[in-house]
Amino acid sequence: GWAPAGFKRLLPDCRVRLRYAYVIELNEIIRDPETQEPVELKATYVPETRAGFTPTDMKPRPGIIHWVEASTAVKCQINQYDRLFVTEEPGKESGDFLQDMNPDSLQVIKDAVVEPSVAEDVAKKLKEVAESTSAAKKVYPSSLSYQFERNGYFALDKDSADAENLIFNRVVTLRDAFVDKKGQNEGRKRGGQKQQEQKKSNEPVEDLRRVAFRVGTILSAEPHPEADSLLVCQVDCGDGENGSSEPRTVVAGLAGKIPIGELVGQKVVTVTNLKPAKMRGIESMAMLLAASGDSDETVELLQVPEGVPNGELISFEGKEESEPDAMMKSKGALKAINLST
Repeated sequence: GWAPAGFKRLLPDCRVRLRYAYVIELNEIIRDPETQEPVELKATYVPETRAGFTPTDMKPRPGIIHWVEASTAVKCQINQYDRLFVTEEPGKESGDFLQDMNPDSLQVIKDAVVEPSVAEDVAKKLKEVAESTSAAKKVYPSSLSYQFERNGYFALDKDSADAENLIFNRVVTLRDAFVDKKGQNEGRKRGGQKQQEQKKSNEPVEDLRRVAFRVGTILSAEPHPEADSLLVCQVDCGDGENGSSEPRTVVAGLAGKIPIGELVGQKVVTVTNLKPAKMRGIESMAMLLAASGDSDETVELLQVPEGVPNGELISFEGKEESEPDAMMKSKGALKAINLST
């Protein structure tokens, strides 16, 4: 097989990081002799990389995958519900709303696996359901819910017989692709004239989780040839593959605020899903996050502990896991950041 450009998951003789655990290297793929489908992966782990730590003599790993430990994992059925129609206004174009039904509105995954603690919670919940008798204190299976990694929110199905026969229904996805058009065609002006349709906004929803905050390391910095207030930096944002580094050019307004010697080698927080922008003739491919006082005379970059690998996606305490857009305009990203601070 082949891997698409930018693929950062598990490949033969390549390394990835298991989320919250170790860096591993895939050594062998065992395949079904008839179908050639993978049935087992053999890998080795690097003991020194536990819990996100990267040794100084090792290249940071851009790929981070979530996983479940096989010997204790519990099998379950997942019902992934999606929207019933593929358009916001079914039947508007064809006159037949049935033609706009979503054939993939329900996907059933029968061999999913979850942590054993989920089964323990289910056993407790089903016991509560069985013991709840009065309507006023009725307990429903769906009151047990989880956010499963990178998929959405799931609630326990009423047909879950016991902790050995689990069924979960997806009730909310992590992101809704429909654009909010509320108010776009509302009402008419006095006198029967149509209100002018509101312009669609091309800006993304101001949601901090849609901004790609990633760890990076400043490799070099030098003055901008055309602007005294700007510096041109080369930053490793974890974009390289197979151990190689592909630094990004980042133009930052830090000249005269932070000595160049203090920038090189520093771990920083970058925004990596911004639309590239030319700044006085040089294209900037990311943004560095910094903080300043009221006078703007003192500026400090947001720093990251040394053990965190470049490319690591940053999430925030008290917020859902980040699910960044592929690309954002700088204006939309800044709005999201300002509204959340």
